[in-house]
Parts: sequence; C-alpha cells; structure tokens
Amino acid sequence: MATKQSTAQPIYNISEDIVRSAIEVSRNPLVITDNSLPDNPIVYSNPAFQELTGYSFTEVLGKPYDFLCGKETDKKTIAAVRRAVRAGTRVRATVMNYKKDGTSFWNDLTLAPIRDEDGNVTHFTGLFQDITSLINAAQRQKSLKEMGKLLARAEATQQRVKLLAAQKAELIKLNRSKDEFVSIASHQLRTPATAVKQYLGMITEGFTGEVNHHQLLLLQAAYESNERQLNVINELLRTARIDSHKYHVKPKPENITKLIRQIIANQQPIIDVRSQKVIFDDSIDYVVPVDASEIGLVIENIIENASKYSPPNRTITVTMAKKDSKLVINISDEGVGIDKAHQKIIFDKFTRVDNELSDTVTGSGLGLYWAKRILRLHKGSIRVKSAIGQGSTFTLTLPYE
Repeated sequence: MATKQSTAQPIYNISEDIVRSAIEVSRNPLVITDNSLPDNPIVYSNPAFQELTGYSFTEVLGKPYDFLCGKETDKKTIAAVRRAVRAGTRVRATVMNYKKDGTSFWNDLTLAPIRDEDGNVTHFTGLFQDITSLINAAQRQKSLKEMGKLLARAEATQQRVKLLAAQKAELIKLNRSKDEFVSIASHQLRTPATAVKQYLGMITEGFTGEVNHHQLLLLQAAYESNERQLNVINELLRTARIDSHKYHVKPKPENITKLIRQIIANQQPIIDVRSQKVIFDDSIDYVVPVDASEIGLVIENIIENASKYSPPNRTITVTMAKKDSKLVINISDEGVGIDKAHQKIIFDKFTRVDNELSDTVTGSGLGLYWAKRILRLHKGSIRVKSAIGQGSTFTLTLPYE
C-alpha cells in the first residue's frame, strides 16, 4: 500500500542577524521608520542609503522620513505620500530629493507599512532609487523630439514663406500687367471718345448745317453720355498712373479757401437744379502747400458725391480749421448715409455703395480710392463718419505749417 506524500511546505527559520546582514550589504538604499513616534522618524538606514545621500547613520537617526525634500520637491506629490503614511498604506512616488551637499536627485521612493500581529502599523520601510539619469535621458529624448518638431515646423514655415514670396511676385507681375492693360485700353478708348466729343460739338454748333430742336436734344444727350464715358476713362487713366508708383505731385503754396470757392461756383448750376444749398465760410484764407489741380479734383469729387447722394432741398456744409499742424476740411451732407460695413471698404478700388439713389448716380467706384492716394502723396488723410439716413461727413487733412 502506497504511502501518501505530505504537501506541506517546509518551514525555514532565518535569524534577525541574517536579515540585518542582508539589508546591510544590499545595494538598494533603505530606511526604517518608527510609526509610533511623532513625525515617523528614521530609526535605521543602511550603508547604501548613506552612500547615496552623504549622511552618516547618526546624522540620519531621528530625522523625519521626508527630510530629504527641498524647495524643488513637488508639494502635491509629497502631500499624497504623507496622506498614505497617515493611512498606513503602501505608496510609491517620484520626488525630487536633496543630498547632504545640496545636490538634487530624482528619487523613485517606495514606502511600505510593517504590521504587528494585531494588524497595527508599527514601522515603515522606505526604499530609495536614484533615477536621475533615467529622468534626464527621458527629458533629453523629449527635448530632441520637440526640437525635431520645431525644425520641421521651421522648415515648413520657410517653405510657406518661399511660396508666399513667389505668389507675391506673381501678384505684383499680374498687377503690373493689369495696370498696363488698363492704361493702354484707356488710352485707346480716350482717343475715339475725344473725337466723338469734338464731332458732336461741331454738329451742335451748326458747323454741318442747321439742326432742328429734336435733333439738338438727341445730340446733347449723346454729348453728355460721351462726356460721362470720358470721365470714367480719365479716372481709369489717373488710377493706372498713381498705381504705377511713378505719379508725383508738385506742391506749392495755394489758397485753399479760394480753390474751394471756385469749385463750389463751378458745381452751383447742378446743385441749383437739385434744389440744394452749399454753406461755406470763406472768411479766412488758408494757404497750404499742395498740388492745386490734384487737390482740387479731390475736393470736387467729395462735394459732387455729397450732392449726388443727397435728396433735393438738402444742405451741404464745408468747413475749414487749423488743428495742431494740420488743416482740417470737413464736407458734410444730409444724404442717404453709408453703413458701417461699407465705410471700411469705401476707399477701395471699384467700390460703389448700394442705396436708394445709387441707381440714378453714375460712377466708376474709383473716385474715393484715387482721392485717398492723392492725399497720401500730400502726407494727408481722409476718413468718413456716417450713418444710414443721417448723412455723411468726409474729413480731409493736409499738412499746415
């Protein structure tokens, strides 16, 4: 009959001296704390711990278990460790600690409770591991990755800059070609339009024989239509010249008061037809260095717009005043006004604003663009303040010494 083998594990007895000797020769830094005393002080440290930290056994004895913490130790991490110790639970954390000489090191800390027969925590063992080289290697790796990303972004940015530079050059080339086309086309259109104007004028004046009243009305309508076409062509030519950056003004002292007075007088017939009125205080003569022909066209354009975009029986007011080192000219109307959205683009090329009078008003959308460029050449400016149904005020500034 077979004998049943016993499955019980053999019991090995290890003396405390053997355990102590094993801890002493271990290369893993270790401390033991007494949980029954305030601050859980260290009651034992092995030589590996002393070698790591630079503290002797007697220097460590009685120190709080967290005495290696310093100014760079993360407060949230160490607070979590302290909560675990108070709760008597095992905890592992990576913390910044400091050696006796002040050198910092990254510590992979593990604290584990030791319990008595009743389950009460009497002591804690603390295992320390210097992982500074691992942390530094990881940080270097992270830095290299981040540097690689930065270099990749820099290269991508450089490529975009090159692409944008090429696109800009192409746009400049296209814009120059467009300006040349507009200039050539305008010249080609201006020549026959000017001839038509001359021929219509000759017929109207009777050089080709007497014309009856009905024919005269048709001729005058054709003449006026051709005149509007010439005005658009002239604006295109002026814009093409000013966009070519070869356009120059020739400032010299001019009486702006006298200039505006003459402009109003020239426009008075059409203003009278519209039953409108112009108020202009011309009591003070302001002499400013300007190119009179160019600034005259700018002011004429603003006053003409004020009249065109105002209903009958409204008033246009022109004022001038010296402010600091500038002459400020305000041209106000009681017209339809301009909404805020269009105020931002009204000085752009080919911009026309839709309103209740726009269907009855002709124009190229170049007048205000050209006016702004001319004023800029004079080191001046133009801006608008307006509201729908409340009219508009255009403010022109010119240097005034």
